[in-house]
Amino acid sequence: MKRKIYIDVIKTIAIFQVVLFHCHLFDDNLFIAAVISIPCPLFFAINGGLLLSKNRGYDYYVPKILKILFLILFWGIVSNLLRILIIYPEPYSIKQCLLDVWNLRMGFCHHLWFLETMVILYMLYPLLETITREKKILWISFILISCFTFMGIKSLFKPFNPIQGWNFNWALAYAVGGYVLLQIRLKNKWIPFFTFCIAILAQTLYNHYNNFDDKAFAGQKSPFILVATLSLIKFFSMIDWRECAIIKFISANSMGIYLIHWSMSVYVMAQNYTTPFRYLTPILIIIVSSAICWLMNKNKITRTLIHLN
Repeated sequence: MKRKIYIDVIKTIAIFQVVLFHCHLFDDNLFIAAVISIPCPLFFAINGGLLLSKNRGYDYYVPKILKILFLILFWGIVSNLLRILIIYPEPYSIKQCLLDVWNLRMGFCHHLWFLETMVILYMLYPLLETITREKKILWISFILISCFTFMGIKSLFKPFNPIQGWNFNWALAYAVGGYVLLQIRLKNKWIPFFTFCIAILAQTLYNHYNNFDDKAFAGQKSPFILVATLSLIKFFSMIDWRECAIIKFISANSMGIYLIHWSMSVYVMAQNYTTPFRYLTPILIIIVSSAICWLMNKNKITRTLIHLN
């Protein structure tokens, strides 16, 4: 099957945005807050679009779920220990460490909410695959899920969450939306491009009139970001990309970069740098995280710690 280069480009852009978000360099910029609201939605939409089109059953997803749960436990412990031993030293017990992983404690390992949400989606994908076989039902389901997510009914799916503390239903809208994109045929690539621009500007205004503590994170639950995310994917899919080794590597190791970068970004924030060079921090973190991934890929055991397959 021909490699979809545009997916590599999107995943590379998305992981850079994630690192940029965690460095908190532009917290007061409403426009940038809107732009960096889309990386996790991009990952969910791509994941849903690719997997729901293949009609795989629980035989495929159960091993993936178990692997993700293992990664949550392993990287949760690693993130907690690095924070305690290097960044903010304080007394810490094994029991407390495990409790912090279970609760995805804010400031310790809460970045693993992404993996937690993937567990929920993988539980639902086999059921959603039955929806994808009928286009009419697919569209109705996407509209209903989007309405429940973005029109204030935000706790509808929460009772189904076996892992504490996360309301994942907005991620479901992106995952199904990613598959819906495959059903849409456009000839003019500028339609999704201008739709993306309008949606980002609308989200910027939305940020201005809403007093969110974390505008970028809150933006993921906005209908404007849903439109922006799906429009950007469609626009990129209509461009004739040339393969780039660096982009291909970052894309293939985006999960590893996500898992590794967290402790570095927390450390950088703890130093409270004020020099102009701090704006290079996201690029440096991407480079160092990629180098660590390259080394871990050399060994079969360590490789399993940064990949789902």
